[in-house]
Amino acid sequence: MQAKSTDDEALLAALRQVRDGHIQAYGRVVELLQRPLFRVLMRYLHNAEDAMDLVQQSLLRAFEELPKLQRVEAFRPWLFRIATNLALSSLRQASRHAQGELDAERHASPSPNAEQTLSQAQEREALYAALDVLSPSQRAVVVLRLETELGYAEIAESVGSTENAARVHFHNAVRRLRDELRDRGVSA
Repeated sequence: MQAKSTDDEALLAALRQVRDGHIQAYGRVVELLQRPLFRVLMRYLHNAEDAMDLVQQSLLRAFEELPKLQRVEAFRPWLFRIATNLALSSLRQASRHAQGELDAERHASPSPNAEQTLSQAQEREALYAALDVLSPSQRAVVVLRLETELGYAEIAESVGSTENAARVHFHNAVRRLRDELRDRGVSA
């Protein structure tokens, strides 16, 4: 997976430049992580406008707190933890204030992949609709694993758990999702 490695190297280089005082290099960080953040936040919020707002808030908060981060290598999981916390906070606030239903539209990204077949898109849609049956911790682990391709250690760091707990949450979530999809008539 050469592209991921190249992106990781570019991310680390940009972060080091920002730390060295070249603030404009943060634009590269935004460029590399905006889409994956958006996809993760869409899984929580189901609303593109709200997800984009939290993408911007997450990136801004990470920029402001970057001097406190000890290792730039930990930036990616740290940023996803910020985004996940903001999403969960937003959901709690929305439910407390009962400001209406969340948007039911569940589009994976603002620019869909042209080669994805309709059947695959429907199956993916059913999968993400089934995510609602998971606990917040299971949902966070599954979404981070599917949307960001983070390893279990990075996911654990992102959600504030151990690597073993992240693996268990993922395993239990997959089992529960299979049952849910089977009940919905989707082959898993």
